[in-house]
Amino acid sequence: MKNILKTLTFFLIFIFASSYCAQAQNSKEKSTYRVFKYGGFAGMYFANNATAMFYNGSDNYDNSIQEYFDQHELAWEQVEYILNRTVELGELPEKMKYNPNYCIGFHGAYFLNESNAISVDIGFTRLKASDVFRLDYTNLPADHLTEDTYYMAKIEGEEKRYQFDIGYQYLFSVEEQSNWYLEGGISMNNVEVISHKVQIEELEFDIKSDYTSSNNLDPDNNAPVYNVRQGKIGFGAYIIGGLEYRFNEALTLEPVVKVYYAQNRLPNLAGMHFHIVPSVRLTFKAMFEVIREE
Repeated sequence: MKNILKTLTFFLIFIFASSYCAQAQNSKEKSTYRVFKYGGFAGMYFANNATAMFYNGSDNYDNSIQEYFDQHELAWEQVEYILNRTVELGELPEKMKYNPNYCIGFHGAYFLNESNAISVDIGFTRLKASDVFRLDYTNLPADHLTEDTYYMAKIEGEEKRYQFDIGYQYLFSVEEQSNWYLEGGISMNNVEVISHKVQIEELEFDIKSDYTSSNNLDPDNNAPVYNVRQGKIGFGAYIIGGLEYRFNEALTLEPVVKVYYAQNRLPNLAGMHFHIVPSVRLTFKAMFEVIREE
């Protein structure tokens, strides 16, 4: 984390220095620029798979398959009935992966001068991690060599992520219709588990750990169940490379690639990891101008 902060500090110093030089060269000229821009963005979120292991159903994390069925004996009986076999839990996934998914949000910026701006992004995405796990048949008949000895069941977890990013944006050119820019800053995210399910034939069970006021966890029990929030707020940094294409003085289209180095906090998993979000910003600049004597 210290290395990230050092990198961002050097980046901001570079931006300020560039801005100062540009202003010095044009100290006798008038500059006209629009102060605010606002709009939205849409893209794809490619998450690091490290935290996807939270959803593999092992005893290392909150939502254990074995613990769920130990507490829900009737559910286990349903599984054995539909499979027409006695079974035991076998191998669990070792490499859970997130599926890429859409990311949408709001983008805004306040221009300090023609080339420099304070930028804000507020984004949202939902991510799914899915794989299969094994149920081993027990009490197999003597001729079991001609039959399957296991069943592959599905497991899937879903979470939502909110992102709040604030950074500094520097445009390399302000005279052309197309302008490259760099942006970097700090990021805050909020992760929350929505569901964690296993599917065996047409049976589906949500194994997300919840709190109940009763020790009787059979499905027919009417004791109140309270949702337990899984996921916390994490922090990190980001950097963007983007291209601003101006349709006119007010409307711009901006393809960007954002790279996060951030902490996404799920129970027992809270390391720093890279995430990549390519997206397109569509922005409108405020309909008033400032004329300054530089």
